[in-house]
Amino acid sequence: MSGDSDSSGLHLPDLSIQGFGGIRSLSIGRLGRVTLIAGMNGVGKTTVLDAVQAFAERGGRRSLAAFLARRHELSRFRDEDGDNVSGVNWHSLFTGRTIDEGSRIEIGCHRSASKLVMTVEPAEEVDISRYTDTKLDYFDEDLWTIKVAYNKSERHRILSSVRTARVLKGGGLYVRPSVEEARQDDIVECLRLGPGLPNMQEMAELWNSVALTDVEDSLVDTLNDLLLEDRAIARMTILSEEEYIAPRPMVRRVGDDRAVPLVSLGDGAVRMFGVALALASSRDGLLLIDEVENGIHYSVQERFWMMVLQTALQNNVQVLATTHSWDAVAGYARAANEVEGVDGALVRLERDDDGIFAVEYSEEELSVVAEQGIEVR
Repeated sequence: MSGDSDSSGLHLPDLSIQGFGGIRSLSIGRLGRVTLIAGMNGVGKTTVLDAVQAFAERGGRRSLAAFLARRHELSRFRDEDGDNVSGVNWHSLFTGRTIDEGSRIEIGCHRSASKLVMTVEPAEEVDISRYTDTKLDYFDEDLWTIKVAYNKSERHRILSSVRTARVLKGGGLYVRPSVEEARQDDIVECLRLGPGLPNMQEMAELWNSVALTDVEDSLVDTLNDLLLEDRAIARMTILSEEEYIAPRPMVRRVGDDRAVPLVSLGDGAVRMFGVALALASSRDGLLLIDEVENGIHYSVQERFWMMVLQTALQNNVQVLATTHSWDAVAGYARAANEVEGVDGALVRLERDDDGIFAVEYSEEELSVVAEQGIEVR
């Protein structure tokens, strides 16, 4: 970590979250090239990743709907024809799971104007015809809309129309989602892993972008650095022929002519390969890893984090990862203290009567954590 800081080119050098999910207000004064977020279960670590993903995708419907679906915020609604359809509870995006005129979510850098802002407005104040063929006077209850804006630009869109929390509890009314209007060059490439093993289909798609390139060879070298010597890999690929139910990472070990599934080397090998592949595929973007320690043995934590720190710097990737493992924290602290020129950050989230807050550790404090084994989870 020593040497010149590389934080100037980060998408999020700091982070402010207001009114999103279970986070009423949170400010983190410094994020690094690689930031490890520790804290007890339920403190809000995953919600921070959700907020960052929403920021990266500029409030895109896909990321917000996925956030709500992961929390089972789903209901049945009646569409304009009276048919039952399933939808997400958009009001649950907001802290307290209720909305009123002026309800607001704000995610971004607290020291700059780079912010994603979502506000609730009455439908009478927008052109509802852009989002549904049904006339406004059809609705027998107050109808709200969510306006999504990024930075100070006048460009904005209505993400979706929702009912008030009172009406949603009684079933609500589904209104067709709007068409996305954000320019593609506004969106930051953002990949997400965890808390389970990487999705095989997603890994196959990422592999296609690096296959037959120098990156393919470097991935094999990276994985070998993290595996036991007797499991060293000579070649690897991902097979997706029709006879397989799903794409499968396959490897040929040194001294063996047979190809075997990567998972035969253990879940940790799959997890580490998924992280290395995501880092290789996230150039100039963001990588979010939930419960990063899952499947990775304590004895390779330091080497794993050195790989993450070095590759993130090489590929200009900003990484945010969550953990509640002391081994992950200790391994990260030792690696961050060893790798030159990479700006790392360790943050512990806690809750008190006023809500969630961040305890931030300086580079000097990280060194002490590494040397003395101080508990910071």
